Amino acid sequence: MNKSDNKYWLNNSGIIFGKCQAEYIRETIKPLNLDSVPQNSEEILNYFRFYKIDFDADAHFFGFYNSGENKIAAHVYLNENSKGTVLLIHGYLEHSAITFTKLIPELLNKGYSVAAIDLPGHGFSNGRRADSRDFTEYYLAIKGFYNQYLHKLSGPHHIIGHSTGCVGIFELLKDNSINIVTYILAAPLIRSDSWALSKFGMVLFGWYLPKVPVLIKHGTTNSAYAKFISHDDPLFIRWAPTSWVRTMYNWERNIRDYKTNNREIIILQGKKDKALEWKYNIKFLKIKFPNCIIKYFPEANHTLFIEPEPARNIIIETVIYYLEN
Repeated sequence: MNKSDNKYWLNNSGIIFGKCQAEYIRETIKPLNLDSVPQNSEEILNYFRFYKIDFDADAHFFGFYNSGENKIAAHVYLNENSKGTVLLIHGYLEHSAITFTKLIPELLNKGYSVAAIDLPGHGFSNGRRADSRDFTEYYLAIKGFYNQYLHKLSGPHHIIGHSTGCVGIFELLKDNSINIVTYILAAPLIRSDSWALSKFGMVLFGWYLPKVPVLIKHGTTNSAYAKFISHDDPLFIRWAPTSWVRTMYNWERNIRDYKTNNREIIILQGKKDKALEWKYNIKFLKIKFPNCIIKYFPEANHTLFIEPEPARNIIIETVIYYLEN
């Protein structure tokens, strides 16, 4: 493990950023405008500094766009001589500033422009916190960005999703109006860990439990990251509504009827993933996507882009390889 990962996840000592500051940004965030020079407030700049996402790009835009009734927060990092744009979709309970902190600078260094959105109910996007009555809203948030902004950004266009972020990408893969060259699905959600047991528990107790605690250390090998999101991350959501879990069960039942899709997708999967029933998921995806390419990482848990070095470096190198080949 890299020394910096052993000691801390983000070196943001001395920067104050808490729930009050986050709520202020959520209430005052402005529409995302790629046609003018970025004008980020001091509060937003402080947010960038806290999460160490003030990367070396030619421009860093931050704002919201509309997706149905939701306002979706988004970052766009521009490279003037970009060789393409990578759109990033984070997983459940997380947000774009934490999931991709280590991946974004590597993509920028390789000459890509990068965009990242906060899913509905996460980060600075509005909606019921960490909840969803229909996972279609994740797809609509991605397509909304595609329709409103991605055409303004350099092509070719690529997309990377992590865990629940892949849920919206599955719907995107059925949309013939989408022109994306590379689809990379990192630890894609189909079934969560202990699927049958958790469904049984939901039948017994879910009717009177409005939410359940999240086992943060369960899905990551990076103890410094686990400590950070447990104590210092005001945007991380530590309780999962049981209504979201029911929506997940319904979605999983429905996708069994999905037709076979011959598009090529890249699947990245850690063999120590404790958040998913990943062996079932891979078997399912092989059937639904017969042209998929699967890359396993023996030492990685669920949080692939957050795992300690050297595993994380290998994962990011794999991403770069498939973007460029």
